[in-house]
Amino acid sequence: MARFRTKTKILKIPEQSEHQIQATLIDILNYKIRPAIVRMSIPNGGLRHPRVGAMLKAEGLLPGSPDLIFALEKGKVLWLEMKTKKGRLSDTQIGIHHKLEQLGHVVETAHSIDQALHILEKHGVLK
Repeated sequence: MARFRTKTKILKIPEQSEHQIQATLIDILNYKIRPAIVRMSIPNGGLRHPRVGAMLKAEGLLPGSPDLIFALEKGKVLWLEMKTKKGRLSDTQIGIHHKLEQLGHVVETAHSIDQALHILEKHGVLK
């Protein structure tokens, strides 16, 4: 939690949630992503009704999958996991990331919007 001092008191500003970070990144990407790139999200997290969770699992939702997928030229795929500044990968996420990497996919984890944009620029996703 960030702290900012005013003239009379210290304000505590809560850290952004993973959802807020990812949603802000998507807003930015609406303007910065190259038109040839296809991006998708995987709705793994969040609270939902047990029936909805069961339906998603039946449809193939795989726990631990990275949050975002970017389809690049020449059949390449970039997977991006978003975390808060203090967020850590779960054992399930580590396992899925390892399997993807063994298949030749690129899997990256970002702990901020700036870090995500740097990763996306490095992989040629941005204009």
